Amino acid sequence: AQHGGALYASGAAQLLLDGVTVADNEARTGGALAAESGAAVVAVGVSLVRNAARAVPLLLPITSPLAAVVPGSSLGHAGGIWLSGSTLDASSLTLVNNTAFRGGGALLLASSRATLAGLRAEGCDATELGGALYASQQSQMLVSQPCALSRSTAQRGALAFVTLSSSLELQGCSVHSAQSLGSGGCMAATSQSSLVLGGVSMWGCESLEFGGAVRAEESTLRAENTSVWGS
Repeated sequence: AQHGGALYASGAAQLLLDGVTVADNEARTGGALAAESGAAVVAVGVSLVRNAARAVPLLLPITSPLAAVVPGSSLGHAGGIWLSGSTLDASSLTLVNNTAFRGGGALLLASSRATLAGLRAEGCDATELGGALYASQQSQMLVSQPCALSRSTAQRGALAFVTLSSSLELQGCSVHSAQSLGSGGCMAATSQSSLVLGGVSMWGCESLEFGGAVRAEESTLRAENTSVWGS
């Protein structure tokens, strides 16, 4: 599939999921689920497991000079959930072992909003940005307890990457055991974005460049009652 390996919603659509497991699906954007253009997703007790966003091969004539050099139409975004101009309200959401180029677990674009009351994100990897979570283009993400983000890898922001005037707020979360090959061992924010950490415990984050735990570049980082160690 191009969008939404298992589930897709757009326009005025409402997607209501309760106690659903979505596993082993693949698409170019939203390996498990994609929503765009105003769609609303409500999820209770949903698990997204081993989904992947990958490039979809171009259907080029065999005589085309591009056929030998262009392996896919684009790089895959959002192994689990892809939102563009849409909303997600979820409780007890589980993201495990989902993979993508950007946003292994979930990716938000175009002023999308996600409110997650209870999140477990584990083993979600991204080749480039945001192993577990990625927010861009004035999108907003609020994650509240109980929540745990762990065991992810990426080039930058192994557990979360926020950019282009977007925001991520974590309340009462444990964030640990992540590795970035670039900067922001656990989290990174760029381009007038914001990270808000309240009552967060963060440990075991590794970065080969800047910010073993967190890197904020031309962005705002605000932390209260937060502990960081072993990074």
